[in-house]
Amino acid sequence: MNKKILIGILIGIVIVGSFIFINYWKSQKIKVSTDKSVYFSEPIELTIKSGLDKPVFITPTFSIRIEVEDDQIYGEKWRPLKTIVGTGCNCFLNLKCDEKGFTIPPQIKINPHSFYNLSLNPDCFFEKNKKYRIQVMPSIQIGKGKFKHIGFYYSNEFLVKEPQVVIKTDKQEYKQGEEVKIIAINNLGKSIWYAKRLDGCKCSFWELEKFAKGKWKKVVYHPFVLCEISDFGFTELEPKEKLEEIWDGYVWISEESKGYKRKTADSGKYRVIFYYSLENISRFDWYFKKHWYFKKRIKIYSNEFIIKEPTSKKCISEGGTLFPNDGNKCCVGLSPRWNYEIQEDGSCKSISGSSGRQLICVKCGNGVCGEGENGCNCPKDCKDFKCKEHGEIPIFFLGDDMSIQCCKGLKHRLQKEYFDENCTNLFEKYGGGGYAGICLACGDGICDEKFESKCNCPEDCK
Repeated sequence: MNKKILIGILIGIVIVGSFIFINYWKSQKIKVSTDKSVYFSEPIELTIKSGLDKPVFITPTFSIRIEVEDDQIYGEKWRPLKTIVGTGCNCFLNLKCDEKGFTIPPQIKINPHSFYNLSLNPDCFFEKNKKYRIQVMPSIQIGKGKFKHIGFYYSNEFLVKEPQVVIKTDKQEYKQGEEVKIIAINNLGKSIWYAKRLDGCKCSFWELEKFAKGKWKKVVYHPFVLCEISDFGFTELEPKEKLEEIWDGYVWISEESKGYKRKTADSGKYRVIFYYSLENISRFDWYFKKHWYFKKRIKIYSNEFIIKEPTSKKCISEGGTLFPNDGNKCCVGLSPRWNYEIQEDGSCKSISGSSGRQLICVKCGNGVCGEGENGCNCPKDCKDFKCKEHGEIPIFFLGDDMSIQCCKGLKHRLQKEYFDENCTNLFEKYGGGGYAGICLACGDGICDEKFESKCNCPEDCK
């Protein structure tokens, strides 16, 4: 009896372990992500990336669900805010809707090792100041007209905030002397007023602070000119309108009796301040403006950003390797390509390391099969790879001509699934990710209905 119980326990462990392993493997193949971590009233840009060797299908009105962080109802961290069905089609800004409330096309096909972008309506995230994530349930085709879900995949968590006035910079990190773009956006549903500089007063609509010795201190980024409130014109900033200005990365430093000297801003942590008013005070006289503005104005801060000293890190020379986002760069004239090795059968195998897939710096496109290049990562220059036969998909290189990977006599075309009934390219019609295409024997007088149609091979198919 005890022996039977032990065997049952072992079988259970094996089943559970297999389930965990399979789901872990799947999770490495589908990636769902948004372009930002904080949103106000702008669209949420969602990318679904597939690393599978077969097509993946997404039915937006059934396969995508918004979840909001809330443990007050179900006792779970996440609860479904809205399953996008029927009128939920309006949640997809880059897809059209039919009369029944379904997307056009109703099903999206993501090619092997490709991706698709969706733009989500911010009005669908109606609970503000909360964290969200997107659940995606992709499918694979298992037969004619038959599909099977392959699991649940989740995006990163992101915050949707109440619309407000925002001041921000275009990046979080800069080198000394690098230009900084400063952006102010009115996300409120009404106009605001801000103090705009006039001729003779060199400061702008924003102020600059640097963190030093445990405190934030004002930094002069403009030639020192005494600006009274009368030197400013109070300007309206309408809803959704934005201001942009470039700070050149220089500041003005006082040198006692020598006055102010212009120099590159020191390395350190900075932030920008923006003042605005909810009332139009431009109609008031100068005295009232001065006292009312300084008493009633609203003060907001930008994100904090870092200015770093330039480093003397050497660039990676030809044939040298690196990893994505490791801070290294190829030397001038070289470009990073995925590092592959060619197998005995002519197929390509990617090389990986402890930090993921490996890149190699090459001089691809000069007509010479140089160091680090082969037919897998630079087919323009190297021919030592197995060409793609009829019905096979080339390796995807953004911006490259992938037709050179097709065997002699074949033509590189878009897969027939990427056309509608009018032979309109769905990527051009709805927008979306890149694609690798397919190698076809178009022109041989035979319409191979498995890969060819009148849309991608009109020479053979009528």
